[in-house]
Amino acid sequence: SGNASCPVVSVATSPGGNFVAIASLGGGVRLFDSRTGVMLGAYDCRDRSSSPSSRPSSRPSSRAEDGKGVRGAVGVWFGPCGMPLVAAFADGSLVAWRINCDESRALRSPVELTGHTRRVTAACFADCNVLCTASADSTARVWNLAEMWNSREVTSVELVGHDGALTSCAVSSGGDGLPKLLATCDARGAFCVWSMAPDFKKLYRVRWNGGGDGGAGGFDDGIVKCLWMPRSDDSADEYLATAHVMPERDTSRVLVWRIPPRDAHGRKGRDITGYAREFPGKGRELDGRITDMVLAVRPMKSVSKRDSGSSDDSSDDSSDDDDDGFLEDGVLVLSGSGGWIRGTTCMDGKTMSPLWTLTDEHSTLGSMHAVHRVVSAPSGARFASGGEDGTVRVWDTEDATAMGTFGHIAEGRGRVWSIAWSEDESFLLVGYAGGTAALWNVQP
Repeated sequence: SGNASCPVVSVATSPGGNFVAIASLGGGVRLFDSRTGVMLGAYDCRDRSSSPSSRPSSRPSSRAEDGKGVRGAVGVWFGPCGMPLVAAFADGSLVAWRINCDESRALRSPVELTGHTRRVTAACFADCNVLCTASADSTARVWNLAEMWNSREVTSVELVGHDGALTSCAVSSGGDGLPKLLATCDARGAFCVWSMAPDFKKLYRVRWNGGGDGGAGGFDDGIVKCLWMPRSDDSADEYLATAHVMPERDTSRVLVWRIPPRDAHGRKGRDITGYAREFPGKGRELDGRITDMVLAVRPMKSVSKRDSGSSDDSSDDSSDDDDDGFLEDGVLVLSGSGGWIRGTTCMDGKTMSPLWTLTDEHSTLGSMHAVHRVVSAPSGARFASGGEDGTVRVWDTEDATAMGTFGHIAEGRGRVWSIAWSEDESFLLVGYAGGTAALWNVQP
């Protein structure tokens, strides 16, 4: 049932698509059977005080575990193998279940992941049993969820290197015998790159001056999301994209950083002295704030640009590297508070070239037109967007051809807050500001 005070801020689908989970402010976590719509289990913070797994915590009292204030669920994630279901709450707590039996699917007796003292803002899996989290407490943590099988305690490694609230985290694909990398970014415009080898060493820390004087308080940008780009077969370099917003100017841009190759022991190369690519380019900025950024694999067919603008929209290199091998088979999809959705790719390995632009596709009759979410389908051939008008729209990634519209704000669900694709791309799970979630059949 809908409740405008309990927006569904996060949704997730399990591998295979049999289960879906939703997280809402004030409403906790709910697990459903996607085939029948039957709710299998429910859990919120009030359950934690009576849970057999509850234990005294050494965390600071700022968590306010007296139940006052907003203590709803703020995130939910399935592991890549489907077994771990992880949920985050506004007070900084994390819990996990092994949903391999009926009892655990009822969301009873979760395992508590103790460590963060403030809200977890992002999470990603390095593999089936390794969870990485970023928190507003300025730290990241790496959790060994394999311990859930033999114990009710899960250990973590704390990663300290930021001086602001973390906003995003992402794990690289690794390969060539090298360990994976973890990237974390914060609201003060800095990102760190960590080795996922056993020592979890911090390899790089970069803070970009988006217009300040470089002194105290001189940084007026923040990074809202980071993600790793595909690595070319003939390049040992890896590339990290960071989405920056400048609140005072209500503008944003994307910077892409070349991460120097490491040796077989995971030791870093030379320092990062500047970014490798920028979008929209030539020092310009996008109107409004970037609200989401995803990477989709470009379909293997010719690219036809639509509304790509003039040739001036192509960006220039702005740093210390001119090598090839960047984003040759991916499309970067961005959404913004200004009502736009933009797709860009690196056509020649040296410049980020715009593919298409969509404008005001989620406008309401009033002045609100922000696009809140863009989510790539697993194949990358399609992506979905959601915004103020309460609709979810599906698009062809290559040329932004419309492929379907689902729902409308007149139906009373409110704006779209969260979207997740099923693994087979047959349905979309959508969370709304009105407190409801819906499954939409989006088969072509």
